[in-house]
Amino acid sequence: MLQLENFETKALFTDLNGTALQINREIPTETVSRASCELQEEGHLVVPVTSNSDVTLGAVPALMGFSSLGVLDGGATIYDFARGCPDEELSHKLPTETVFDIVQGIRHYITQIFYTAESKMRTPETVNLDEIIAPSPSVFLEHPLASMVPILRTLATIEDIDLIPNTSELGPKFSCLQIVARGVSKGSGVRAVMNNERFRDIPAANQACLCDSRNDKDMVNAMPPGASRFVVANGDPELKLVRGVTVVPSVGGGPSEIDPLGREGFVYVADRFMRGRQ
Repeated sequence: MLQLENFETKALFTDLNGTALQINREIPTETVSRASCELQEEGHLVVPVTSNSDVTLGAVPALMGFSSLGVLDGGATIYDFARGCPDEELSHKLPTETVFDIVQGIRHYITQIFYTAESKMRTPETVNLDEIIAPSPSVFLEHPLASMVPILRTLATIEDIDLIPNTSELGPKFSCLQIVARGVSKGSGVRAVMNNERFRDIPAANQACLCDSRNDKDMVNAMPPGASRFVVANGDPELKLVRGVTVVPSVGGGPSEIDPLGREGFVYVADRFMRGRQ
């Protein structure tokens, strides 16, 4: 690990899909991969904060060189990349029976639904309780988000669970619900990591988050006063209006008013914030 004189460790909490990874891409670009690996070789910490599980991440951890902790499953799992397994004390996995009951409850309102477990799309007819192992599976519904409001209100009364709405990569007619234990979110996961001994002594001024969508708002709010908050230019309009947020280049990069050099958002933050370069 390279460390220069007067080196100060910095921590970057980054969303993946639509932020560090381009939409519909399963791996990072070479420039993002190189920037992430170099930051960690220099002694900085890069923490993925994502709705994906360790199964659905595929080759991303190796390509981006993740070596400390990660916030996976929308905050339900704190993953230790150095050990190659979840930190069970910090994770909050829902019982499979609870997930199954929720899926069945949604079917009372919308019969044509899909949900993911073990990174595979399943239809209701193929639901097998023994196969629902993801800590926070996503449920995809063929309806606009507005039509889901009554469902959300009804299912939100179920004890000890939260339903987090989000847009879906499957297309505009789909909406996504992420099922998590009550109080679990990307923000709660970020706070758990910040309290870990590897992060506890990093001053707020040396911490930052990078995100793009509405389910990242809790992560933005979890950052301590004095930390930096970055949103990619093609991110959610409401997120870009959050107080204290700085807009950075889009995930795909390209010359722009923000960055004439055309760097991707992740690389821009790596250079400007993490390394103090122009």
